[in-house]
Amino acid sequence: MWSLKSKARNFLIYSVYPIATFVFREKPYARVISLHDIPEKSQEKFLEKIQWLKSNCNIVSLDDIYNKVRLKPDSLNVALTFDDGFKEHATFVASALRRFSIPATFFIPSGVCDAGENFGKENLRRNGSFKFMSKQEVSLLARDPLFKIGGHTVHHINLG
Repeated sequence: MWSLKSKARNFLIYSVYPIATFVFREKPYARVISLHDIPEKSQEKFLEKIQWLKSNCNIVSLDDIYNKVRLKPDSLNVALTFDDGFKEHATFVASALRRFSIPATFFIPSGVCDAGENFGKENLRRNGSFKFMSKQEVSLLARDPLFKIGGHTVHHINLG
Protein backbone atom coordinates (compact mmCIF):
# COMPACT_ATOMS: atom_id res chain seq x y z
CA MET A 1 0.00 0.00 0.00
CA TRP A 2 2.80 2.46 0.89
CA SER A 3 5.38 3.16 -1.80
CA LEU A 4 9.09 3.09 -1.08
CA LYS A 5 9.15 6.87 -1.51
CA SER A 6 6.37 7.27 1.10
CA LYS A 7 8.16 4.95 3.52
CA ALA A 8 11.43 6.88 3.11
CA ARG A 9 9.68 10.23 3.60
CA ASN A 10 7.87 8.97 6.71
CA PHE A 11 11.13 7.55 8.11
CA LEU A 12 12.83 10.94 7.69
CA ILE A 13 9.92 12.79 9.24
CA TYR A 14 9.73 10.49 12.25
CA SER A 15 13.50 10.39 12.75
CA VAL A 16 13.85 14.19 12.65
CA TYR A 17 10.71 14.88 14.72
CA PRO A 18 12.36 14.42 18.18
CA ILE A 19 15.18 16.80 17.25
CA ALA A 20 12.76 19.35 15.80
CA THR A 21 10.63 19.07 18.94
CA PHE A 22 13.64 19.93 21.07
CA VAL A 23 14.89 22.76 18.84
CA PHE A 24 11.50 24.38 18.18
CA ARG A 25 9.96 24.40 21.63
CA GLU A 26 6.80 26.28 20.81
CA LYS A 27 3.83 24.92 22.68
CA PRO A 28 1.25 24.06 21.78
CA TYR A 29 2.43 22.75 18.43
CA ALA A 30 0.30 24.04 15.57
CA ARG A 31 0.61 23.52 11.83
CA VAL A 32 -1.49 24.42 8.80
CA ILE A 33 -1.76 21.94 5.97
CA SER A 34 -2.69 23.62 2.71
CA LEU A 35 -4.16 21.41 0.01
CA HIS A 36 -5.07 22.11 -3.58
CA ASP A 37 -6.77 19.87 -6.13
CA ILE A 38 -7.69 16.32 -5.09
CA PRO A 39 -8.03 14.41 -8.37
CA GLU A 40 -10.43 11.48 -8.43
CA LYS A 41 -7.54 9.00 -8.60
CA SER A 42 -6.15 10.43 -5.33
CA GLN A 43 -9.36 10.55 -3.33
CA GLU A 44 -8.86 7.20 -1.56
CA LYS A 45 -5.37 8.30 -0.41
CA PHE A 46 -6.86 11.61 0.72
CA LEU A 47 -9.37 9.74 2.90
CA GLU A 48 -6.57 7.61 4.38
CA LYS A 49 -4.58 10.74 5.23
CA ILE A 50 -7.61 12.41 6.80
CA GLN A 51 -8.25 9.31 8.93
CA TRP A 52 -4.58 9.28 9.99
CA LEU A 53 -4.71 12.96 10.93
CA LYS A 54 -7.94 12.43 12.87
CA SER A 55 -6.35 9.54 14.81
CA ASN A 56 -2.99 11.18 15.49
CA CYS A 57 -3.57 14.93 15.72
CA ASN A 58 -5.91 17.46 17.21
CA ILE A 59 -7.61 18.94 14.16
CA VAL A 60 -8.83 22.47 14.76
CA SER A 61 -9.96 25.40 12.65
CA LEU A 62 -7.58 28.00 11.29
CA ASP A 63 -9.33 30.51 13.58
CA ASP A 64 -8.51 28.30 16.58
CA ILE A 65 -4.81 28.30 15.70
CA TYR A 66 -4.81 32.06 15.12
CA ASN A 67 -6.67 32.74 18.39
CA LYS A 68 -4.81 29.99 20.30
CA VAL A 69 -7.99 28.30 21.52
CA ARG A 70 -8.96 24.60 21.65
CA LEU A 71 -5.29 23.67 21.18
CA LYS A 72 -3.94 20.65 23.05
CA PRO A 73 -0.51 21.31 24.58
CA ASP A 74 0.76 17.74 24.18
CA SER A 75 -0.54 17.09 20.70
CA LEU A 76 0.12 18.34 17.21
CA ASN A 77 -2.69 20.76 16.42
CA VAL A 78 -3.50 20.86 12.72
CA ALA A 79 -5.72 23.14 10.63
CA LEU A 80 -6.64 22.25 7.05
CA THR A 81 -7.02 24.74 4.23
CA PHE A 82 -8.00 24.16 0.63
CA ASP A 83 -6.93 26.62 -2.05
CA ASP A 84 -8.17 27.67 -5.47
CA GLY A 85 -11.87 26.70 -5.44
CA PHE A 86 -11.69 23.35 -7.20
CA LYS A 87 -15.06 21.69 -7.74
CA GLU A 88 -14.03 18.55 -5.83
CA HIS A 89 -13.64 20.67 -2.70
CA ALA A 90 -17.41 21.20 -2.74
CA THR A 91 -18.43 17.79 -4.07
CA PHE A 92 -15.96 15.37 -2.42
CA VAL A 93 -13.79 17.08 0.20
CA ALA A 94 -16.59 18.82 2.11
CA SER A 95 -18.55 15.58 2.38
CA ALA A 96 -15.49 13.68 3.66
CA LEU A 97 -14.71 16.39 6.21
CA ARG A 98 -18.32 16.41 7.42
CA ARG A 99 -18.17 12.64 7.91
CA PHE A 100 -15.20 13.06 10.28
CA SER A 101 -16.38 16.39 11.78
CA ILE A 102 -13.24 18.14 10.59
CA PRO A 103 -13.24 21.93 10.20
CA ALA A 104 -11.51 23.58 7.24
CA THR A 105 -11.00 26.92 5.55
CA PHE A 106 -11.47 27.21 1.80
CA PHE A 107 -9.50 30.01 0.12
CA ILE A 108 -11.38 30.66 -3.09
CA PRO A 109 -10.48 33.17 -5.81
CA SER A 110 -13.80 34.88 -6.50
CA GLY A 111 -13.09 34.65 -10.23
CA VAL A 112 -13.43 30.85 -10.20
CA CYS A 113 -17.16 30.91 -9.55
CA ASP A 114 -18.73 29.35 -12.62
CA ALA A 115 -15.39 29.79 -14.47
CA GLY A 116 -14.42 27.59 -17.36
CA GLU A 117 -11.41 25.30 -17.56
CA ASN A 118 -9.25 28.14 -18.91
CA PHE A 119 -9.15 29.71 -15.44
CA GLY A 120 -6.60 27.05 -14.44
CA LYS A 121 -4.27 27.80 -17.34
CA GLU A 122 -4.66 31.56 -17.28
CA ASN A 123 -4.72 32.20 -13.53
CA LEU A 124 -3.34 29.19 -11.68
CA ARG A 125 -0.57 28.73 -14.24
CA ARG A 126 -1.32 25.02 -14.38
CA ASN A 127 -2.00 22.78 -17.31
CA GLY A 128 -4.73 20.23 -17.07
CA SER A 129 -8.45 19.97 -17.06
CA PHE A 130 -9.83 21.57 -13.90
CA LYS A 131 -13.39 22.28 -12.85
CA PHE A 132 -14.20 25.00 -10.36
CA MET A 133 -16.97 25.68 -7.85
CA SER A 134 -20.16 27.40 -8.77
CA LYS A 135 -21.52 30.33 -6.76
CA GLN A 136 -24.12 27.98 -5.31
CA GLU A 137 -21.46 25.52 -4.14
CA VAL A 138 -19.47 28.32 -2.47
CA SER A 139 -22.68 29.51 -0.81
CA LEU A 140 -23.42 26.00 0.53
CA LEU A 141 -19.89 25.70 1.95
CA ALA A 142 -20.20 29.12 3.56
CA ARG A 143 -23.41 28.10 5.35
CA ASP A 144 -21.82 25.00 6.89
CA PRO A 145 -20.65 25.72 10.47
CA LEU A 146 -17.59 23.45 10.00
CA PHE A 147 -16.22 25.58 7.19
CA LYS A 148 -14.94 29.10 6.63
CA ILE A 149 -14.42 30.85 3.31
CA GLY A 150 -11.34 32.99 2.83
CA GLY A 151 -10.50 35.39 0.03
CA HIS A 152 -7.85 34.40 -2.48
CA THR A 153 -8.02 37.45 -4.82
CA VAL A 154 -10.24 37.50 -7.90
CA HIS A 155 -7.90 36.00 -10.46
CA HIS A 156 -5.31 34.30 -8.21
CA ILE A 157 -2.67 36.89 -9.07
CA ASN A 158 0.88 36.39 -7.85
CA LEU A 159 1.28 38.85 -5.01
CA GLY A 160 4.98 37.98 -4.63
